[in-house]
Amino acid sequence: MVAQGAADLAAMMLSPYEHFEDPMAVAQSENLTKEEKLSVLKSMEADARELEVAAEENMGGGEQHSLAAVRKAMRAVDPEAAARSAQVQTSKAT
Repeated sequence: MVAQGAADLAAMMLSPYEHFEDPMAVAQSENLTKEEKLSVLKSMEADARELEVAAEENMGGGEQHSLAAVRKAMRAVDPEAAARSAQVQTSKAT
């Protein structure tokens, strides 16, 4: 698997949906390393969390937040990393 350049990865992390149709497309990418996939998915996860908060505060613009889809893709890439991410979020919520 060929690692992406730092600039390419930064662009993917900044605007992941400009580069990938959905989180599973990241997980299935043959052009990213496991670590790069997780970095992009974590960016998608942060975006999804922000959209959830906005929706809870009635500030959403009708965007689809896909936290479940992101977590599914993370599990496909690395089940342990996905579990850690979910665990961190749960501990922040309490």
